[in-house]
Amino acid sequence: MDNVKKMSNTPEDIKKLEERIKQAGEKNTPSVPKKSSEISHSAKVGVRVITDLLSAIFIGGCMGYFLDDMLDTKPFMLIFLLLCGAAAGFLNIYRFLKQQEEERER
Repeated sequence: MDNVKKMSNTPEDIKKLEERIKQAGEKNTPSVPKKSSEISHSAKVGVRVITDLLSAIFIGGCMGYFLDDMLDTKPFMLIFLLLCGAAAGFLNIYRFLKQQEEERER
């Protein structure tokens, strides 16, 4: 019991305790993440562009392959739908980059 300090002035002790709690809370508050850097933004855009293009070409190729097999028109539908997939991919990329440009201007 000797180690326990008696509170002589209760309001002052409470104010000190509140101040210490406030300081401890400020130290433990997680920092707000900063905006993504230019490099990470460029990497995200690059991955999105590649994904859009490759997925459109892949889907067009798969559709062309199966239609060629069903209609017995080997390689015509495959070539045609590969080109259509590539065109769709480039169109998606154009739309995405146009949207990014508009967001950057704001």
